[in-house]
Amino acid sequence: MEQPPVPAPRIVVNPHLQQCPDYAAPEFAEIVAGYAHADPVPALQAAWQAHNERLQIAWNAQVKADRLQGAPPGGGNIPPIVPPQHNAGGAVPHAPPHDAPIDEDLLAFDEGAEPVGHIIDKISPYGRGKLKKMELLYLWYCLPEGMKATRLSGSVSEGYGLVTDEDGVQFKRLNDLKACSSALPDDQLTWSQVLDARTVFLPEISALGWPLHIVNAFHALFYNLELHDARKLHLGPQILVQYQADARREFHDCLEAKQPLFNIAVISDTLMAQCISKVQNKAQERNHAQQQDQIHRLPQHLLVWLSGWTILIITHLITLVYA
Repeated sequence: MEQPPVPAPRIVVNPHLQQCPDYAAPEFAEIVAGYAHADPVPALQAAWQAHNERLQIAWNAQVKADRLQGAPPGGGNIPPIVPPQHNAGGAVPHAPPHDAPIDEDLLAFDEGAEPVGHIIDKISPYGRGKLKKMELLYLWYCLPEGMKATRLSGSVSEGYGLVTDEDGVQFKRLNDLKACSSALPDDQLTWSQVLDARTVFLPEISALGWPLHIVNAFHALFYNLELHDARKLHLGPQILVQYQADARREFHDCLEAKQPLFNIAVISDTLMAQCISKVQNKAQERNHAQQQDQIHRLPQHLLVWLSGWTILIITHLITLVYA
């Protein structure tokens, strides 16, 4: 006779309330030392996270079954037990329960509010993270096509990774930590695209708390470029694109190296001349590559032309012979 399946043991500790232990703390030194990895802490944390996610699924199923049977979650009158998790400093961090009820005030409708209107796209968490740290971000991330591409790629989860920020070590989606593979550098945009991206970029850096004088300087940069005489030159719009790309990169390089910052609003004649030369050289290289491609294609076209005439001649000769 077939034995009935053994029921899974009840879970009495709510896994949603648990935090990953700090495996870098001294109390885990012996455990960490027993691993062959050079740094086993990330592997231990990933393993804990995977196990905790499985427990959360089982816990949710258990709570659902208890509700159907009219029993309280967690097993009778046994309240969920949350073991303390210590960080490297020995303190017990406070983590609000993930399944805590939402404040009812937040769920109330604002009767005087207007209906939802036009919804604008937002730059990706990766892009906002770069700007929050005042790092260089390609303007492509502020374009409609860039925001759409990052939104679509962000809908496919690639898992989670550990990051360190002002709030400590946290798990974050890998999609939010990496650049988009289809992102275009600034010098590959058109001037029209730069102006479109500006309308998203400037409000974003202001909202993220960039110093007012720097925000105003970036406003002035785009304004001064629009009025610059270089725009009237051959390839003028692309020269302006190259200038803002080089100027912004140099600005953020100085910021990262903690060097004195130049006023990016002031258009440098020296840099503008360099950008003019750079854009013209790129155009010459493209023209040369196109000419070489046409030269390489010429023998193939000639062969096709000769083959056509050869077939016509042979056909004509056969017609004469059998006429």
